[in-house]
Amino acid sequence: MKKIRLIESIVILVMVLALLTTGIFAWIIARFASEPIIFTSGSIKMEASFYQANDANLDGILDGGYTQITTGGLPLDDLMPGQTYTFRLVIVNQSTTDGHLTVTLKDIIPTNVTLYNLLTLNYINPITTSPASMALDTANETVFTNYELTFGETLTFDFTIYVEPTINNTLHNESIEIGYIEIRLDQIVNP
Repeated sequence: MKKIRLIESIVILVMVLALLTTGIFAWIIARFASEPIIFTSGSIKMEASFYQANDANLDGILDGGYTQITTGGLPLDDLMPGQTYTFRLVIVNQSTTDGHLTVTLKDIIPTNVTLYNLLTLNYINPITTSPASMALDTANETVFTNYELTFGETLTFDFTIYVEPTINNTLHNESIEIGYIEIRLDQIVNP
């Protein structure tokens, strides 16, 4: 009987030691586990507002002020030679990081395809700060790309759409619509 009691005591002692060893090992493993590694790359957020200048006779000489445009689709109706439509785009980088800005006019749809070669977009290129001009001759026109807009910076971008004097009388009742302006701000990747 004493022998059985001794064996029971030894088995219980071994079990207690095994349980204690397992608990200590689990505690050591839990203490040495690393926290997750988190990389914060910043957030990209911007605000853009679009305006048309008040110019009743469309001669390029402004009557004062701008009217904000909040709906999609910008129609230019009853085009006449020499008309100038003036616009302003205000873009604010509200991000926590710098970004590359790209502005594209999208879905430029004329009622007559001949109009594609009779409208000119004039602006000051924000990258080179020099005057620039481009014909609106396709459905999508990238105005500029990869302008570095630092966080907190505001870009005021003015541009005009000029109706060339070569437009003929058969096109004076025609119109063209700019579907929307795509503004992309992509985070700058550091090498």
